[in-house]
Amino acid sequence: MGLDVRIKGMKHEETYHCGYITFHAYRCLVASAYNNELGKIYEKPYNNRTEEDIKRWNELCNDDLDLFLWHSDCEGKLTWKECRAIYKVMKDLDVKMQGHNYGTMNYYDMHQLWLNMFRFCWHHRVNMWFE
Repeated sequence: MGLDVRIKGMKHEETYHCGYITFHAYRCLVASAYNNELGKIYEKPYNNRTEEDIKRWNELCNDDLDLFLWHSDCEGKLTWKECRAIYKVMKDLDVKMQGHNYGTMNYYDMHQLWLNMFRFCWHHRVNMWFE
C-alpha cells in the first residue's frame, strides 16, 4: 500500500509509486532543507505539536510549500497552478534522497523526480493526482 501519483501525459515510470513512509521521509527532508527549525517541527507527531510550534511554523513556512507538505498522502490533486507555486519554492532546495518505485525497483533522485513532476504539470497545465 502506498502513494501513486498520476499525471496525464507522463509515463508511469516518471511519476511516484511508493510507500507512505518513504513519501513522509522525503517531505521531512524538504521541510528541513527549507528551514532546519521547520523540519524539526514537521517531524513531530501531530499530537505532540504545541501552540508555540504552530505559531512558529506560520512564521517560518512559505504558504506555497505548505501546499505540498500538508497535502493528503493518499488522495486528492494538485492543480497546475499549485504545482508551479510548489516548484518555485522547492527548486533551489538541496534535498538528497534516493527513491525507487514499487515493481521496477529502479533507483532515482527523489527530489529531481518531484521537481520534474511539478514542472511537467505546470508547463502542460495538467493536474497531479494522488491515489
